[in-house]
Amino acid sequence: MIDLILTAYDWLVLRRPHLALLLIALLVGGFATQLNKIELDASADSLMLQGDPALEFYREISTEYSSEDFLLITWQPFTSLLAPGSLQPLDQMAEELRALEGVSSVVTVLDVPLLESPPVTLSDITSPDPLPSLRQPDIDLELVLRELTTSPIYADLLASRDGEVSAVQINLKRDEFYYDLLGTRESLRMKRNREGLSRDEQRELREVESAFKAHSAVSLEAQAVLVQKVREIAARFSPHARVFVGGVPMIAVDMVAFVGNDLVVFGSAILGIMLVALAIIFRRVRWVVIPLVTCSATVVVMLGLLGALDWRMTVISS
Repeated sequence: MIDLILTAYDWLVLRRPHLALLLIALLVGGFATQLNKIELDASADSLMLQGDPALEFYREISTEYSSEDFLLITWQPFTSLLAPGSLQPLDQMAEELRALEGVSSVVTVLDVPLLESPPVTLSDITSPDPLPSLRQPDIDLELVLRELTTSPIYADLLASRDGEVSAVQINLKRDEFYYDLLGTRESLRMKRNREGLSRDEQRELREVESAFKAHSAVSLEAQAVLVQKVREIAARFSPHARVFVGGVPMIAVDMVAFVGNDLVVFGSAILGIMLVALAIIFRRVRWVVIPLVTCSATVVVMLGLLGALDWRMTVISS
């Protein structure tokens, strides 16, 4: 067997080097066409073990008490929190955020009902008439500020206790198709672990897993676009207040961006160190170029294979 391999190597590589190089170039070029399919995954599936009890419990609670993901913007105006110079641009920013695709609602200090400005009774709460809010022109701003900074409902949630910062909650539309796929996949996996699956169920599980993976990539891209638009809107209102964007969706998007940037930076640094080391050791261009080309071809083949098989790199493995 070894003799056969050596004979084939001698015939193909040593006696026909140009043909061998051409075949290698075609192979590397073929894998290079798959590089655009490489994806970074920052979902819960990539960060936690499959079947993790904590993750299963979280998903069970999320299914029972469904809620929307949300982004937060902190609003620290250069004037007092409830001054017209703060509330007017805050209202304008909220309207622009509501117009974004993928946003279901936006909550600010202007929108919440006020229960202690002045105090309302139970009959007022159950009445069909709207409760007082900051949008009413005759509202007492001192009472409102006191309620926002001391009320257990709003203090340190919608407004800071020192009355300098308020929060803008941007609720995102719930992706029902995503959660339907997730629920179907998890129920089939649980059945597989407990009692096994029939052939039809195994085929269904493979189809659902494939659809979920594809839809997750699309959802992450849409989420990245939405986060960027929110940041652009917030930046336009920075002359009126100090604004910062936060939230779990933003963290997921930034994790992928940070890892992708690190891959480029550290990859380039490693390539530069190799180039300098080879140049110092061998002092000839040939022995610098050949190892670098070989390593680059190996990396292209590996990444191209990951892209072709849709094996996504996680923010941990990357």
